[in-house]
Amino acid sequence: MMTAAIQSDACPAGPCAQSSRPVNLRFPAMLGYLLGALVLAAAVGVVPTWRLAGPAGLTCQLSALPAVAVPFLASGIVVLSVARRGIRAVAAAFLLMGLVRLPVSLALGAGAWAVWDLPAEALMIWVAVFYLASLGGETIWLIRAAQRSSQPPARGAKGWS
Repeated sequence: MMTAAIQSDACPAGPCAQSSRPVNLRFPAMLGYLLGALVLAAAVGVVPTWRLAGPAGLTCQLSALPAVAVPFLASGIVVLSVARRGIRAVAAAFLLMGLVRLPVSLALGAGAWAVWDLPAEALMIWVAVFYLASLGGETIWLIRAAQRSSQPPARGAKGWS
């Protein structure tokens, strides 16, 4: 009995109400953060890859890029689709998609290795580098969107009470 009363009185306008408020996520912003992270990682790694592995290393780098970008784009679309349900749904979708992103990225990398007979070490290193860069980009995108969504509207804006 006591717990039901506590649960019903808990945070009527606090964090519980904020968790069900829609999160303002945008597809162009996701693309910007994801592609920005991937391009930055690729640009930083071109010269070391060329010096260590030559042209085959650059082929591995170019092959790993779509192997990681495609699962992250799909993951972002799933996260965008649940944004209306609130920040908890977005966080759950992001974490659950993590169970899919890594195996799919590794499988696509292995497929590139099998089809084009690329050096496995260089290819998997680039899959890992691009995966971590993409994870950082998507995380920053979601954190910034959550911060924007948790702030009250500006004075005079529609929805201000």
